[in-house]
Amino acid sequence: MSDIGSNIYTRGRLYLNSYTRSRINYGYDRDWFRIYLRGGQRVRFDLEGSPTGRGTLRDTYLRGIYDSNGSRISGTTNDDGGTGYNSRVDFTASRTGYYYVSAGAYSSRTGSYRLTATALNTVSPVQPGGGGEIAANTGTSGRLTLGGNTTSSIERSGDRDWFRIHLNAGQRVRFDLEGSPTGRGTLRDTYLRGIYDSNGSRISGTTNDDGGTGYNSRVDFTASQTGYYYVAAGAYGSRTGSYRLTATDITPTDDFSANTGTRGRLSLNGNTTGNIQYSGDRDWFRIHLNAGQQVRFDLEGSPTGRGTLRDTYLRGIYDSSGRQISGTTNDDGGTGYNSRVDFTAPGPITTTFRREPTAAGPGPIG
Repeated sequence: MSDIGSNIYTRGRLYLNSYTRSRINYGYDRDWFRIYLRGGQRVRFDLEGSPTGRGTLRDTYLRGIYDSNGSRISGTTNDDGGTGYNSRVDFTASRTGYYYVSAGAYSSRTGSYRLTATALNTVSPVQPGGGGEIAANTGTSGRLTLGGNTTSSIERSGDRDWFRIHLNAGQRVRFDLEGSPTGRGTLRDTYLRGIYDSNGSRISGTTNDDGGTGYNSRVDFTASQTGYYYVAAGAYGSRTGSYRLTATDITPTDDFSANTGTRGRLSLNGNTTGNIQYSGDRDWFRIHLNAGQQVRFDLEGSPTGRGTLRDTYLRGIYDSSGRQISGTTNDDGGTGYNSRVDFTAPGPITTTFRREPTAAGPGPIG
């Protein structure tokens, strides 16, 4: 890993309620990270290594916080104020602007670390030009609704605007951050800086630079659980300008439900086709069987040319009350990664079987 720099021209960046990772490469190496704070903002800086499993550095040393001129602010160094040999500094910004946090190690130690900036209070936003600036943390006033959009502007280099949105588990959303390439603002090159969970932790794989039209940004995201999420709007490099952020519901419509109310039907000596549309999708099919009826259920995909699903999973046969019958699940009992279950009906029943994909992913089934 290349060195970050230890002056106000550093390429290292840190954002409130977020963290960054790097390493001390050699004895007495120091890494500076720039962070933008408002006057009165109180922040806790934690520099962690091996004592809390955040890196390999055994003894971190936070070498100080520096003002915009590169002068160290008195009382901002710390060696072992965190857990074990980790470092911690609680700091209050005296004025609005850029500050620099210097990460280092005790003596000549080397290794990797994580530096975190946690807001300890909420500062009322400034009102530049009569409009409220949007915060870059979970206390943001920015709001976004599914199927709607919002507009704002990146006012300075490194500015980020967070927008809160409520999503349900399994909901799939397309976020488009647009500027001048599509006439949605003056920002020439947008940068969607990530989607954050309700705790303010960035979700892996949710940043994007040029995935939209031209230099616009796009992220397709599936909510893992119901709750609030935060979308961080930004710009590439030091660019500034106005933009529009849109949230579009792209959740696929399920072809068959996963309960006894399903419209899926299957007849003896017949077949049906369906599609696994998203991770965790399951399709139930109703079939009528007589007592003692012996039936073989084959769930096939690409291994036998019956669809594109590479690895099917027959998730069980259920009775008319929706209770799973023991011993009726199967993963690879058919040809290749296909599934097969041989079943004897215990009595005259209308039964249901369900299917879903394995980790191989979605696809149609024949």
